[in-house]
Amino acid sequence: MAETSLTKKEAMKENESESTCPDMKLRVPVSKSFSSFNFMTIINLSYTNLENEGAIALVNALENSAPSLKAIEVAGNNITYEAAPDISACLAAKRHLKRLNLSNNDLKDEGCFEIAYIMEPLEVKYVDMSNNNLTREGALSLALVAVKKEGFEMLNIDGNTISFEGIEEIMEIFKNCPKLLGPFDENDPYEGDEDDVDDDDDDQEWESESLHEDFEDEFVSVFYFY
Repeated sequence: MAETSLTKKEAMKENESESTCPDMKLRVPVSKSFSSFNFMTIINLSYTNLENEGAIALVNALENSAPSLKAIEVAGNNITYEAAPDISACLAAKRHLKRLNLSNNDLKDEGCFEIAYIMEPLEVKYVDMSNNNLTREGALSLALVAVKKEGFEMLNIDGNTISFEGIEEIMEIFKNCPKLLGPFDENDPYEGDEDDVDDDDDDQEWESESLHEDFEDEFVSVFYFY
């Protein structure tokens, strides 16, 4: 089957009768039209200023269409964790998805947990969550899932605020397959909240361990649900 894609240029062309502004938002009616794109395999709408409204409309329309979708590229769209439940619901219906690019958004740990929970049953091989204001906890949730996936190729979580401790833990997780983990060249560990810099570190470490236990327990239940 030939691959069919929708790119930023094509989406804007479809909307050119509504606006000629090059920085316009991708309008909701465009995403609604995806319901007829049953043979679409690639969506590339990075840097189209979707924001939460556009992103939610997009993934809701995709959820019951494009069953053969292999790639979703929505980098740089000011998407926050508030859109993550809708994104996850869409991903759950895309078992054949190979590539997910959510880089340069603002999903934070809360949104990252939603994405990590739904990744296990997918065939995804490449995940880019760089520059999303992730800390140690969000990054670890992705790493724990990605490292166990058969045929996985790359996890990019650079450009976040993962602590030194978190980086060490993630590298330990990938110690037998380091090529599956991208670099940390642009990570800023000093912005993280879990370095030993104040008197609250013991409490933070305890909360971190508790959150990990909760994540693993909830992940198992979600995995079997789907």
